[in-house]
Amino acid sequence: MEYQSQIISRTASSEIEGVQVDYLITQEVGKPVSSIRATFGYKKTQLGALTFENPGRLNASFDPNDALSVSTKIALLKTVLSEMDQVFKEPILAPVSQTE
Repeated sequence: MEYQSQIISRTASSEIEGVQVDYLITQEVGKPVSSIRATFGYKKTQLGALTFENPGRLNASFDPNDALSVSTKIALLKTVLSEMDQVFKEPILAPVSQTE
């Protein structure tokens, strides 16, 4: 059997000003990270999301009823973008060797 591609997904989380941030990181093995999705939540209520696809497509949204201050939203975006930047700079993962 010959592998055509290997896609992996990783998850991570952090907390910023009391808001839970959950990340889903997707990448094809042997290539750079292709996308990162961050969802913002508080007590199991989703407040918004930010998706960054390599190279450079960015989408951000907040629920209109999220009750987050503008300064909290700015802090979230700054921190999440910084954390995403670090993920995009990670070394490329090597493919799993094939056995016959």
